[in-house]
Amino acid sequence: AIGLIAQIRLSLDKKAPGTLFITQESSAWPKVTGQPIEDTLGFDLKWNYGWKQSFLRFLFLDPLFRKGMYEELVSSMLYQYSESFILELSHKDLLLAQGGDQYTECANQRLSLSDHIPGNNEKEKLANIRTAYAYLYFHPGKKLLYEKLADNLSDKLTDKLEAYLQALNEFYRTHEELYDQDEVSEGFSWIDDTSAEETVIAFIRRSEKNQELLVVINFTPVVRSKYAIRVNGAGKYREVFNSDLKEYGGDGISNPNVIRSEADSSEENENSIEIVLPPMSAVVFSYEPYTMRERQEIEIREEASRAKAQAEARAQEAEELRRKAEAEAQAALEAEKLARETAKRALEAKEEAKKRAQEAEETSLKIEEEAKKRIAALKSR
Repeated sequence: AIGLIAQIRLSLDKKAPGTLFITQESSAWPKVTGQPIEDTLGFDLKWNYGWKQSFLRFLFLDPLFRKGMYEELVSSMLYQYSESFILELSHKDLLLAQGGDQYTECANQRLSLSDHIPGNNEKEKLANIRTAYAYLYFHPGKKLLYEKLADNLSDKLTDKLEAYLQALNEFYRTHEELYDQDEVSEGFSWIDDTSAEETVIAFIRRSEKNQELLVVINFTPVVRSKYAIRVNGAGKYREVFNSDLKEYGGDGISNPNVIRSEADSSEENENSIEIVLPPMSAVVFSYEPYTMRERQEIEIREEASRAKAQAEARAQEAEELRRKAEAEAQAALEAEKLARETAKRALEAKEEAKKRAQEAEETSLKIEEEAKKRIAALKSR
């Protein structure tokens, strides 16, 4: 069998150069893709069943419970570079079998994704589908989408889904950050793969020319205003793709203005941006580093801000010293007033004591004089 595969590979290269040789292999056979064929089976691409099964296991859950399966969403990058992968979604995808956690192929049902994806109404289902397709397109790996469009959506929303897929295809085609480094780790880096509670992921896709796209995906139907995202580079971020636009059936929640990164005072050399993250959506931002002039302006503003903060701190310190001095002066005045009143009372007491002593002395003299008279009177008898 290995020899036959090798012969097919050689024949294709000779008679039909440029033909893609793709396998549906799912037995974990090592080195299925790659060249030379002496060391591998020689396929160009391999279907990534691990990504699909993990993703659908996560996607088919109610958004309220997805945080418990967050690892299923991010685990695919652990083996992404072991093969040259192609990601695929179809209407015959593997679905959860009832009563267990095993997957079974719905080959005979030919159901669309919307038949199994959660949502209280068709608009919520459509938002889930748009987000799922965005993750398919923005995750490393080539794409294969032969999914029937949702059968149970209205014609109006089906038209919006078609418009979305057209836009998604065009965005993918015109942004090499999403494909030209699929097979090397330099093309991808996590920004956030730990926000299970919010069920949000963020990552960078990078081209060989070192151009970057920041992808942020919200897998819950919750608007997250002023959502802070740590970024690798200081610069300007512009929203260039948004799955929540009204022309795609969304609510039109977006980031219309350029977002400038700010240094994180709590972390050295860390920058972050604040964005509005629409519910159940994928948002992509282009990155443009600050120019030298902009960096200089930022440094000047930061220096001015630091100087202002220092001046305000000194002013606050001076104000506190002034208040303390006033309090001490007031205390001194009150102490002086109390001392004067005490001295006055002491003088008054002294005078009172002197007066009483004088009165006592006069009384004593009178008593002594009276005693002498009485004694003299006794002697004269």
